Amino acid sequence: MKIAACLRSLAAMGLAALLALGAAAPPALAREEQSGLRRVREGSHMASEQPSPAWRHAEVSQGVRNLVKRAYQLTEIGWTPLADLEGWKGLEKNRFLAGQRYTGLPYGQPHRSGSYVPWETSLSSFLEEVAKPDSPMYSGRSVSQVQQNTGPFFCCECSAFVSYAWNLPTRQTTRTLEEYSVPVENRVSALQVGDCLNQVGKHARLVTDLCYDQQDRLVGVEISEERAPAARRIWYLEGSAEHPLSELQTEYLDKGYTVLRCRTRDRVGYTHSCAVPLAGDLCPLCGCNPFQDVDLGKWYAGAAAFVNNQGLMGGTEPGIFAPNETVTRAMVVTILWRMYHSPLAQGTLPFTDVRTNAYYYAALRWAWTRGCISGTGPRSFSPNELCTRGQIAAILWQAAGRPAPKSSACPFSDVAAGAYYHDAVCWAVEQGITAGKEPGIFGPNDPATRAELAMMAWRTCVCLGLFS
Repeated sequence: MKIAACLRSLAAMGLAALLALGAAAPPALAREEQSGLRRVREGSHMASEQPSPAWRHAEVSQGVRNLVKRAYQLTEIGWTPLADLEGWKGLEKNRFLAGQRYTGLPYGQPHRSGSYVPWETSLSSFLEEVAKPDSPMYSGRSVSQVQQNTGPFFCCECSAFVSYAWNLPTRQTTRTLEEYSVPVENRVSALQVGDCLNQVGKHARLVTDLCYDQQDRLVGVEISEERAPAARRIWYLEGSAEHPLSELQTEYLDKGYTVLRCRTRDRVGYTHSCAVPLAGDLCPLCGCNPFQDVDLGKWYAGAAAFVNNQGLMGGTEPGIFAPNETVTRAMVVTILWRMYHSPLAQGTLPFTDVRTNAYYYAALRWAWTRGCISGTGPRSFSPNELCTRGQIAAILWQAAGRPAPKSSACPFSDVAAGAYYHDAVCWAVEQGITAGKEPGIFGPNDPATRAELAMMAWRTCVCLGLFS
């Protein structure tokens, strides 16, 4: 597949900005991933109280991170109606007023045709409808399939909000969410990120963050929800006068709410939306960029977006991508391992310069077993040695199964026919993974930069279908 087609496919699927995944790493790689879900929250206007900076936030799987970002997409979207809109159950207090800005999607029930946010309409399309005076949003009404209540043509209410965050195939109600979940003990201390507090026929709320003190006691729970007439996020904190943590137990769990845990929470996917550029997304299309040193007009901006949000690479420190820094062999094998979704491997390594507790040990064991990489000598791997462009091409090619290039004629004058990386470079050129440093020059012996590695990793993932 040519790279142009690959990139068009990637753009169409909106996969250029997925959330980063944490993993054990060396100092440079560890710094780049320490923020986790905290980045999503920075600058949020949704909550009046915030947890203490000293408190530790819950560690969650990639799927749960995606679930949270899906929820934040709905709570962060802002819109201003052009005309007054009838609200939930037609009540005056729930009406949307022309010229007033709201956060979250219109509260209501789905239209019978299925034309409602989020399954049949993108967030961008919703905002386009808001801007059209003749949109059905201002003239049409939908009828609930469950309770026969009328609501705005475009709508998403509490259980639809949870359904979307859980990435369910269709919109569910408070009566049917149980079919996609498992019950959990009704204690605040049992809550996990992604859980739903559900009361049948009444309301559903989503847990989107937890925090713990130095003694690992649960001291804060963030709740996200759709509640007429808008979405909101609230922190229930120990010691808070407005929303004490105990309120979740006494006012919800002890009064009819049950805790539901999505069965597929670890497999939830997330697609970046330029209509709702969440903090922490890096997208050259909408300009949401956490890296101070990445110009969105640079050739590697799209690659930085992909590797950051696929969890392959992040910054060397908060806000810094360091595109011109060189990479070591240990870093490259770790990123290669992440490209293939961090598989487990058995066996021992022959290298005397590799510690079993090294951040790259699991990655190297997998790569060695797969035949993706060799040492610099019979007993040495040289993890801290700079990795060259030729070595990276060979590693990517070997991991792909050593596919034979269609032609043995290489367009680069500095790639000799007998070089160990010759076939790898020929294959990479044919697949659009590399175009060289300049016309006719590949630079096989030049140490690779982070920008170059990001670009080659991005294009390899797209062409081999390795992205999430």
